[in-house]
Amino acid sequence: MNIYIIHQSLSDNYKNHQMLKELFPGEGKLLYQNKGSKLIVATTISLDPKFENEFNIEFFGKSNDLINKLNGEVLFSIRLNSVKGNKSKRFTLHKDQLPEWVDNKLSSLGICYKTIKDEGVIMSIRKGEKCYHSSVLVTGFLKTDDKEMLGNIVNNGIGHGKAFGFGLLNIFGI
Repeated sequence: MNIYIIHQSLSDNYKNHQMLKELFPGEGKLLYQNKGSKLIVATTISLDPKFENEFNIEFFGKSNDLINKLNGEVLFSIRLNSVKGNKSKRFTLHKDQLPEWVDNKLSSLGICYKTIKDEGVIMSIRKGEKCYHSSVLVTGFLKTDDKEMLGNIVNNGIGHGKAFGFGLLNIFGI
């Protein structure tokens, strides 16, 4: 996947998603995380050339190239949509359920978390309707021994709500 930094962010996460679908038209994977005044984007879709100069877009690198440079343990952050259930009925987790839920979600991937910050409910507008998503920001460390697994995590994201900015694994030290 290609990693981009877009030095512009809209106030609504779904509007960010819609903007990104314009910038990166076509079929493929598109993950992003809102980092204040910028968006971190991981995508298999090519940037539409007509937007190259219209937005402040910085190509950061290819995920596999960046992952192959990692050694040992690295710090990470990830914003997760803290819900359980199936696609038709999801339930927000209570604050005291978060540590076990995060551990179940990440430990099988070789990811150890240190902190969980409950960010509360984030509201977005999708097709004129209000959407609410529970958000937690998880930070910690991960081992980089299994580059293939790490590549799969970066390329596929983790959990629900990817159109709303959830699931992109940010690795520090890249």
